[in-house]
Amino acid sequence: DDTSAAVFPGAPELDDDLDNDCDDTVDEGTTGFDNDGDGASDSEGDCDDTDATIGVGVSEVEDGVDNDCDGIVDEGTATFDDDGDGYTEEGGDCDDANPLASPGAEEVLNGLDDDCDGVVDAGLLDQDGDGYTADAGDCDDTTGWVNPGMPEHCDDLDNDCDGDTDEGCDAAVEEEIPVEPPNECGCASDGPPGFGAASLALVLLAGLRRRRAAAGPPR
Repeated sequence: DDTSAAVFPGAPELDDDLDNDCDDTVDEGTTGFDNDGDGASDSEGDCDDTDATIGVGVSEVEDGVDNDCDGIVDEGTATFDDDGDGYTEEGGDCDDANPLASPGAEEVLNGLDDDCDGVVDAGLLDQDGDGYTADAGDCDDTTGWVNPGMPEHCDDLDNDCDGDTDEGCDAAVEEEIPVEPPNECGCASDGPPGFGAASLALVLLAGLRRRRAAAGPPR
């Protein structure tokens, strides 16, 4: 272009939509030129126009770089605290879109795993239907035969949740318990706990002895 003094071989390239140095490329090396071919120039918001993996509209990845040029590094990845609760997904946050859910949060009755321990409403629901929750002292909330209001049975369980198992039981007598666990009233529908075959045999033996005693010695 011999009509412009700014255009000639060897001229510095300017951001002026002209091929100043006559190399058949317009504005290369200037803020108006997309040097890395990612679709955006410096003046259009590309924060690193030498790297095609960095630019406006590029997906953010976990690499310690601001890939999408929004001024935030690694947002939306497992190493970024998206909800600002002090925990990342990599750090154990099970819902990094909810600032009320994290390993340091208090569990509340809301149908969510607030403290990220893998259990929803942990300790706040009566899992076995015996009228006691774990927070209320149920030391095994998976069975209705164990809670603070249950009498101790000889069944290798700490039925009354006092820290002792089968206290007061005669080790020589093996008791049986009904298969059906108690409901919220603490009772079972098919008989009292511990009244199985062994207990019935003892009752029958005691009755037979009383009958023999009443009949007197044999003649």
